Amino acid sequence: MSGGSALGEAAAAGKFLLTADVTPPRGTVLQLLKSQADTLRNRVHAVNVTENPGASVRMCSLAGSIALLKWGIEPVMQVVCRGRNRLALQSDLLGAAGLGVRNLLCLTGDEVALGGHPVSANLLDFDAVGLLRAAHLMRTEGRLTDGEEIQGACDFFLGAAADPYLSVEHEFGRIETKLQAGADFLQTQPVFDPEGFRAWLVALEAHGLLGRMSLLAGILPLRGAGSARYLASRVPGVNIPERVVKRLENAAAEAAEGIEIAVEVAREVMLMPGVTGLHIMAGGWAEAASLILEALALAP
Repeated sequence: MSGGSALGEAAAAGKFLLTADVTPPRGTVLQLLKSQADTLRNRVHAVNVTENPGASVRMCSLAGSIALLKWGIEPVMQVVCRGRNRLALQSDLLGAAGLGVRNLLCLTGDEVALGGHPVSANLLDFDAVGLLRAAHLMRTEGRLTDGEEIQGACDFFLGAAADPYLSVEHEFGRIETKLQAGADFLQTQPVFDPEGFRAWLVALEAHGLLGRMSLLAGILPLRGAGSARYLASRVPGVNIPERVVKRLENAAAEAAEGIEIAVEVAREVMLMPGVTGLHIMAGGWAEAASLILEALALAP
């Protein structure tokens, strides 16, 4: 379903989808978000507003998404289940729909131990699948999970995450469940091993999953060898081959090399059967996302 989403309409029209991350500020200075968003303006179909990445406190994705709408940029609002019960989650979905947010990326969320508040209650009333079901129920039947009817439409284009590096048995069953729960698109964890990713796509096809949703391959520009080692050791879903780290270490300019690696990976994966888009996971490094898209000669 596209549900009034320009991103969804592009998917329905068979266009190659382009999205990229922005990171809201750790504070109230919206200009820090706007500068990232302006860098990506007219370069992507939609801009993904992260929600407390790495379990660190930042301005919420809902506020960031509303700000992007105000600036004329289509957002993808991340909705993270960690630390919130089903009342809070469904309330945020209603607020998002009422204020014009049409794209949701439904995530379980990073463990609180990763961030600066490890003593936080690790509440998990819904996981990503439960959240997808709740959002899908809102858009198709106009009801909450307790059966109560809602007023107005919730025309969501629903997304979920996929990890090419988890075991086949676990991840393919999880993808099937997410599709049945209402996911329209999948956004993968970052790809650094194109041949391994190709094998994953072949297995997706063998399991009858490829082609049932839009599939955006995650592309992550690395700032340097140190950040690569940190991400690979601390962040679930990030798998970076040692050869990539060594290449960064041996580069004269590590950040420039990180962008070049991202471009090379993107050139390979975007031509693979079943890949219908790219998601540039640049976080607050919007300039890198823009350079990658320019090098690939891609635009909406």
